[in-house]
Amino acid sequence: MQDKKRERETIFEEDDLLYSKLLGDFYKAWSPQIESLANELNSPNEQTHKTIHTLKGVSGNLALEELYESCVLIDAAFKQKKQITKEQVENFKSTFSKTLQSISLKAQKSLEVQPINVDLKEAKGYYEELMDYLDSYDLISYESQSKYMAVFKPYVPNDSLQRWQKAIERLDYDS
Repeated sequence: MQDKKRERETIFEEDDLLYSKLLGDFYKAWSPQIESLANELNSPNEQTHKTIHTLKGVSGNLALEELYESCVLIDAAFKQKKQITKEQVENFKSTFSKTLQSISLKAQKSLEVQPINVDLKEAKGYYEELMDYLDSYDLISYESQSKYMAVFKPYVPNDSLQRWQKAIERLDYDS
């Protein structure tokens, strides 16, 4: 198990942007389900088992080890047709919640931007680079978006920054 964890961590070390996006997608997809899934474990059915099994695989692939281990125990209980204990449900709910909180904190930290000082010529260069990205619809990382917006703020009217931000948000990163 440790070898697989190291392998996943190595893959993700090489592409922090991809890992951040995958964690963001995981958060969006799974955070609305935490309460209902925990409640379903009190009177589980085949669909609940499929959902736990899927969550086990996804959390394992993303190296979310505590959540993965909790799902492994519940998945094993399903497979062995054993009753899921109250302790397993509570552990699952707690671990799931902590995992989501951790992802949320990582996302917040990644959005923190340290202000940088640049002159007008350099800011215009950043602006032109941003517009080239927007024109070609290439992916702009969240980190780059934040840096660009922080750099432009002193030089560009606020309504223009808002239009640019909306243009960036309209880009479909999933295609």
